[in-house]
Amino acid sequence: MILKRILKRKNRSGSQSPPDVPRSPGPDPAAELDSLLSAADRRDAPRLRELLAAGEQGLTVDQRLDALRRCDDPVLLAYVARNGREAELRLAAVDRANGERLLEEVALHDRVSRVRQRAAGRLQAREALERVWRAARGQDARVARVARQRLDELESVEARVSAARDAHEQLCVEAERLSESLPLEAVEAAVQRLRNRWDSQAVPASAERTQRFQRALDAALQQLQADRARRQPVQARIRALDELAAEVTRANAEMVTEVQHALEKLEREPLPGPVPADLQPTLRRAEERLQHWLEDMRAWFAHQGSIEAMLDALDDPAEQGNPVHRRHLQEQLDALPWRTALPEPEVLHQARERLRTVDRPAQVKAAAAPDHREASLQPVRQALQAVLPEAATALDEGDLRRARRLLNRAQHKAESLPRRERQQVDEQLRPLLARAQELQDWRRFAVLPKQEALCERMEALAAEPLVPQEQVDAIKALRAEWKALGGSDSRESRKLWERFQAAAEQAFEPCRAWYQAQREERKRHLRERERIVGQLERFLETEGWDDTPVKDLERIHATAKAEWRAASPVDPQAARGLKRRFRKAMDRLGEVLGAHRQSIREEKKHLLEEARSLADQDDLGAAAARARELQARWRELPPLPTGEERRRHRELRAVCDRVFQRLRDRDVDQGRQQQQGRQAAELLCQRLEDAVAGHPEAAALQRLLSEVRREWSGLPPRSRQSVEKRFRKAEAAVNRQLDALRRAAWVDSLEPLQRAAGLVREAEALAQGGTSSSEALGEAWERLPADIADDTLRQRWDEAMALYAQGGGFDAGRLERVESERRRLCVELEILAGVDSPEADRELRMRLQVERLSASLGSQPSETVHTDGLEQLVQDWYRLGPWPLDVDGAWETRFHKALGVAAGLHAGDPR
Repeated sequence: MILKRILKRKNRSGSQSPPDVPRSPGPDPAAELDSLLSAADRRDAPRLRELLAAGEQGLTVDQRLDALRRCDDPVLLAYVARNGREAELRLAAVDRANGERLLEEVALHDRVSRVRQRAAGRLQAREALERVWRAARGQDARVARVARQRLDELESVEARVSAARDAHEQLCVEAERLSESLPLEAVEAAVQRLRNRWDSQAVPASAERTQRFQRALDAALQQLQADRARRQPVQARIRALDELAAEVTRANAEMVTEVQHALEKLEREPLPGPVPADLQPTLRRAEERLQHWLEDMRAWFAHQGSIEAMLDALDDPAEQGNPVHRRHLQEQLDALPWRTALPEPEVLHQARERLRTVDRPAQVKAAAAPDHREASLQPVRQALQAVLPEAATALDEGDLRRARRLLNRAQHKAESLPRRERQQVDEQLRPLLARAQELQDWRRFAVLPKQEALCERMEALAAEPLVPQEQVDAIKALRAEWKALGGSDSRESRKLWERFQAAAEQAFEPCRAWYQAQREERKRHLRERERIVGQLERFLETEGWDDTPVKDLERIHATAKAEWRAASPVDPQAARGLKRRFRKAMDRLGEVLGAHRQSIREEKKHLLEEARSLADQDDLGAAAARARELQARWRELPPLPTGEERRRHRELRAVCDRVFQRLRDRDVDQGRQQQQGRQAAELLCQRLEDAVAGHPEAAALQRLLSEVRREWSGLPPRSRQSVEKRFRKAEAAVNRQLDALRRAAWVDSLEPLQRAAGLVREAEALAQGGTSSSEALGEAWERLPADIADDTLRQRWDEAMALYAQGGGFDAGRLERVESERRRLCVELEILAGVDSPEADRELRMRLQVERLSASLGSQPSETVHTDGLEQLVQDWYRLGPWPLDVDGAWETRFHKALGVAAGLHAGDPR
């Protein structure tokens, strides 16, 4: 029974909440989430899923939504769509997920209706939509309706695509048969009509069909051009004959000779090809008109003398009443029938008029009376002037039925005209009737094969029937195609129609049982609705039914509505009374539901007002606990209608979220301040590290170091503690960078001193017997800037040049002392650079090392002192003199080698 089924409590399985994963505490969940999202390997994917789906303290829903929008991992989106804690998060994941299985699962099992509806609305596969529709039909009417709408949309799109495909196929077939089914003059207009029908289709055609259609049209137009090329000489000859006939304004021997010569000339010029069938009658009529005129003129010349004599006799007063003359004249005129509308000889015309008027009192009397007949013929002439061009236009357009109707009307009206005018109208009708007959033949030639093909298709449909609905649609489509052909009014067409009708009856025979089954199904649905209404009415008649729990009443209401809709279609006439009874019962049930819902609405309104009051309480812990109690009480109450329940619950959740957010803000406020201090300390470390990597100038680097040290000392000790080691390491790196920059600047400043010292040594070597040019040395010394050499070097230069001028040399003892001092400086530089000294200088090196060790005891080691000592040593080397003659440059090579190593070490050289 329906009441047992709909009153039975059903626990619909919903989406399970995401499992409680133990959350590892982190300093900043938002920063951690960003770093996990930007990681390339996603090694910490479980943690990322946990933060996105379940959240964490200090991570808001908006932050998680923003992270989800930046995520493009389909596996992660699927996880959040299934297990996201908040409905908004699952909605956002469903909007970006694309898996049909995932969307089907969410549409059937998510715990929130709007998420299920959104997932159902994004399904694309027909099979998945049908499964969702069948599963949700008795459980969730909204999801079932969304799935049904999507199925209807897919069916509508498929129907449109199928109809457009069939229309394109039909247009292609028509285009391919265009030249066979229409006369030549109607092809161009038909091509344009086909193009317009092709362009008006709502769904574009495939590239293959488009090419096929265009090829068919191009072939028809090419054939049209070829036919026009073949017709052009024939049409030119017809125009020449018409122009010749138009020149026949005088009926005399001279004009006869002229026409005869022109016709003979045209006959001597044969046409380049066969005459098209549709132009043959026109050419024949044009030629016959002139030939008949020539024959009539020759006959006139044979009777001209006797007719003129008879006219003279009639003019003789003595013979005017003689009836013999009139009879002989009548016989002569009857022997000269004028068969064309071309001008006849004037004498012949006068004879005819004379015969009509002479001695005929009745005609004289009629001529004297008002010309009432002329007035009555004027509308006929006007009607003919309108009908004939319209008939020609109908023939041009290929509208045979309309053309024949207009031609019949013209023939009927022409019967009331005088003989001469009727002959002229007949001349105009004759080519039009011929064209109509040709079009009839063309139509018969084109329509019969199509009708034959339609008969074969209908017979094939009868032999191998489709499913009933498709069979009915196919029969209707074939009948529509037959009707569109228009027929050809021939005996063969009537026989084909009888064959087509017999095949259609045979093809429709399997559908009769289907229609009968449809009628039985509607009757069964009607009985099902009667049962539903009867059980509802009996339930409403039971005592105390309105005390049934609200959830049961809502289930009864929803289930009855769903089963009522499922029991369709029905016969509208038979179901009208049941529909009124069902609506009345549902309205009564709805009134009681409305009263229950009102009480629930008031209670939930009270809960909402109490929740709003929690937002301003100072005791955040108590406020949060009360907010949880209110939420639990809300869940215990039966739900309101879906839209109202969703709106009010969203408002309650927003109020409670503000309370919870204030509590979270208070808990993380202190941690945020500490985090900010740590971030500031890390930023200072990063600035020093970036400065070392960026290689700035020494002055800028020194300013940065002073500024960072000042800011570092201003930070709280707890903030500096975690990055103290990193800061000291970066500070030491900056100091090394500064020393390297100073050493590089010092090395660059040695070049002018080296140049001046080199010139001085060359001058001293010249004084000791060297081979340098004194003039070149003097010019080089003069080119030196004034500040490039100090007083010591200038004194050595002056002394060397003076000795060279006197031809003397340096004192040997002095040179020996300089040699000893040079050895000492070179060994000291090698000690400083860490370069091995020659075996001969080992003892000197040991003594100097002991002196340096003694001098450094009790003092703080300083790299700056070491650097200053190197600078002083190099200056002493270049200022030392006079130099003994160093032929092979061994001392200079040895010193510069040690200097290069020492300068490289102090500049940060990894050697």
